Amino acid sequence: MYEKKAQACEAAILAGLKGKTIKTVTGYIAVLNELLPIYGIKKLSLLKPYYPDVIRLISTEKLPAIKTEGMNLLKEAMKWLTKDFLEPYFKSNNLKEGLKKELDTFW
Repeated sequence: MYEKKAQACEAAILAGLKGKTIKTVTGYIAVLNELLPIYGIKKLSLLKPYYPDVIRLISTEKLPAIKTEGMNLLKEAMKWLTKDFLEPYFKSNNLKEGLKKELDTFW
């Protein structure tokens, strides 16, 4: 499905990340986690459209499910991309220090 209608899938995922239901938001982040190893980082536009929303969610949400899925997505992205590529997204979206330290220990 993603191969044929990539733009529609991306729009749906972006809309889902702005949702208010915890299960829905967590599910959309999990979908990104599953799509990344299947299609690769370049096919997913280097995840650029998703970083601001994911970082916002893991920085502001107090629920562990969203934080865990968001951190798993960032860790998976760090496997594909360099830290220098991701660092501007962390700074511009005010990633909390505790989360930065966790990503640094992963890196």
